Amino acid sequence: MPGADSDRPPMAAAEASGSTTSSRDVLRGYEDAAAKGDEHAAWNASVMLARGVGASVDRGRALAYLERAAEGGVVPAQVHLAFLLASGRGGVGGADAAAAAKWYAAAAAAGDATANYRLGGLHRSGSGVARDDARALACYDAAARAGHARASAKAAEIRRTARLAAAPAAPPRRSRCWFFGGRCARALRPPARAAPEALPGDGLAAPLLDRVDGAVALEMGATPPPEPDTGPLA
Repeated sequence: MPGADSDRPPMAAAEASGSTTSSRDVLRGYEDAAAKGDEHAAWNASVMLARGVGASVDRGRALAYLERAAEGGVVPAQVHLAFLLASGRGGVGGADAAAAAKWYAAAAAAGDATANYRLGGLHRSGSGVARDDARALACYDAAARAGHARASAKAAEIRRTARLAAAPAAPPRRSRCWFFGGRCARALRPPARAAPEALPGDGLAAPLLDRVDGAVALEMGATPPPEPDTGPLA
C-alpha cells in the first residue's frame, strides 16, 4: 500500500515490485496517497517523476510534488528544493538564493547535516542572506556534529581567520638612525680623516717595503733614511 511504503526510498519501493509495470503502479499509488495529504508519498512521487521511473520524466509534476512535500515538513524534500533553487535547476525558473536559504534553514532547524552545511556556506558568502561569519560557524559546527564530512574543516577555517584578524599588529621596525633636532646622528658624525699622504723625501712617512727575490725594494720613490754615523762619536 502507498501509505506503508511512503517512508521508503522510491527506488527501493519500485525495485521491490520487480518490473516496469509495477513501477508504474507504485507511482500511481504514491500519487493517490499524495492526493489524500501524504507528504512523504508526494516526495517519493516527485523523485520518481524527476528520474523517469514508472513514467516519462515530468519536471513540472515532479516540482509540484516536491514543493508540496517541502511545505509539509519532509526534510529531504526541503533540502532538495533548496538545492534546486540555489542552482536554478529542475524547472524552478532561475536561481533564487534567498528562497534556497529559507528552505535550508527549515531543514537545518530539523538537524539535517547537509542543510546546515549549505546554509553555513550561504552565510559565509552572503548569498541570499546577510554575510555573517558567526552564523556560518554555528551552522558548520551543527553540521559537523551531525556527521558532515567537510563541516569541521570549514569551521576551523573561520576560526583561523578570526584569530588572524584579532592578533595585534607587529610593532614598527626601529630605525638604526637616531635623530637630534630633526637630523640623523649619522649625518652629524664627522667624516673619518684620511691618512696623510707620504711625499717623496719629506721624511714624514716610512718607506713601504716589498720583498722581491730576496731583496728589499723601496716603493713610491721614498728616500731611504741616512746611514748611521759610525765615527768616533757613535
